Amino acid sequence: MRDTSKKVLPNHAVSADGDSIVTEISISPISICVYAEGPLSSPLEALLVSGDVTVMFRDGSSLVYSAMDTNSLFGRSIDSADAPVYRYRMFNRFSSVIDPEDVVSVTLCGVTIPIG
Repeated sequence: MRDTSKKVLPNHAVSADGDSIVTEISISPISICVYAEGPLSSPLEALLVSGDVTVMFRDGSSLVYSAMDTNSLFGRSIDSADAPVYRYRMFNRFSSVIDPEDVVSVTLCGVTIPIG
């Protein structure tokens, strides 16, 4: 069986001051996970309780997921106590199998990140 997963390393800012960055987007036929880092006061923190992530597909359809969805798991960890860097993960298991090549963008914190 061939692995059709896709990993993108956008290093794309999702805050006006550029201190909150999406570092990786991993897409498989059954799930997506967005990895980001930033300070505790970043817009990423709001995603843990009230925000959502939008996945756009080539055919124009979309999937919106949030921390409150049963197929989702959002979390945060801290890298260092001296100069804290918070690492965020926004995971979603799709309700049906998708082709990772059909994902064209991911939007979070009001910023759209193209998937090339």
